[in-house]
Amino acid sequence: MSERLESVIAEPREGIESDFKQAFPWKPKSKDDSIKKACIGLVKDVVALANTRGGQIYIGFREESGQFYPDGVPPDMLDKWETTIFCDYINTCVSPPIDASVRVEQHQGLYFVVISVPPFEVEPHLTLNKFSEHLDCGRILIRTAGAKTTVITEHHEMRIFLERAIQRRQDSLLGQIRTLFTSRQYGSEVAKPIEWFEEKLAAVRAQLPTDLAATSYREVWAYPESLDQKLYAASELEDICRNASRNFTGMPFLYLPRKVVGKDHELYRIDGALETNMIETAFDRRVFWRFTTSGLFYHVHRTRRFEDERAMIDIDYLWREAALAIDCFVKLYEENLPDDERITFGIRWCNIKGRRLGNSDKQEHLDEIYAYNFKVRQPDVEHIRTLPLIEWKTGLIDHAAETYEHFCHLFNFPGTRAEVVKPKIKKLFQHRYR
Repeated sequence: MSERLESVIAEPREGIESDFKQAFPWKPKSKDDSIKKACIGLVKDVVALANTRGGQIYIGFREESGQFYPDGVPPDMLDKWETTIFCDYINTCVSPPIDASVRVEQHQGLYFVVISVPPFEVEPHLTLNKFSEHLDCGRILIRTAGAKTTVITEHHEMRIFLERAIQRRQDSLLGQIRTLFTSRQYGSEVAKPIEWFEEKLAAVRAQLPTDLAATSYREVWAYPESLDQKLYAASELEDICRNASRNFTGMPFLYLPRKVVGKDHELYRIDGALETNMIETAFDRRVFWRFTTSGLFYHVHRTRRFEDERAMIDIDYLWREAALAIDCFVKLYEENLPDDERITFGIRWCNIKGRRLGNSDKQEHLDEIYAYNFKVRQPDVEHIRTLPLIEWKTGLIDHAAETYEHFCHLFNFPGTRAEVVKPKIKKLFQHRYR
């Protein structure tokens, strides 16, 4: 749970930048008119916050006599509270789109939905759709000092709103000019991005926990083509990482601290980076990752061990890890980098010479793999590729399958396997997304 939510629960108070609502499911197309009305009311509040100063909406608070009490959101109402689902609907009702984010936080066994709404940058947001009496077209909604959502009707409200829009336009232009004159082409620090990132990557590897480096492990890394050491503000890193794992059920690719029986999590900030370690004694799993303000992402975990003394590597790991890694770094970068930014992605299996391919799923092509006992001959195998971000995003399944096929070749596993695993990758994401 964030410190902000903890302070809000201690003293919940509505204002021009904050709103509280009792629990309800996110089902704006529900046939239940009360649920539909609550959802459309939330749309109006999001638009109003965006047209004012931005802010947060907290769901899971019961109101009585003007006071708010943290009752939480029942688990059976949480399945649709997710940023992509939420924004996909919100942005059919408003123009230009609102880049809101949704996260679920826990406090003393209770769940709360927190919606963060950024203020508009240049153009205000207008409502588009009309749902009977709930939402009218072409309205400018704002948030008042009395914590109310209202339509601009008075001249003085319109004047204040226009002044705010003009000021933000000026701020945006000044920011663009400032960026232009502080860019590398105007004499600031000159650095070769690839060399710089590779140097930082080597430094992270040198700091690996000893119980990881001494065993077989898998590492993943990614970094952008351009170098901006402050691409992310330090305070943004945790939210960005949480958003990257928000769509997953089960254990996401980014392990973040949470209270789970039998698991020991640590999450901490170091200079210019967010870092975590995780130990799962039940599965003999150790995970370490670091994400820096410059955009370098590094993730490593110990290869899963099996009872088989001949040191099997599960063949399904080869495609699953590639697919989840690509999906993860796309989520990390897509909010802060343009679609044409070239991203270098690497995946390496270390200390695995002599290990053979196997399959923990007894129902799938197990006889074929065990019969030939394919082994890797090198101590490390890796696959590195650089592509525009948009290609990683739109071609995720193809790129993960190609990575898988590359590793099969390094394990001396014959034949073309990419087409075999593409349906498996599709199924993986169908099961993991809520």
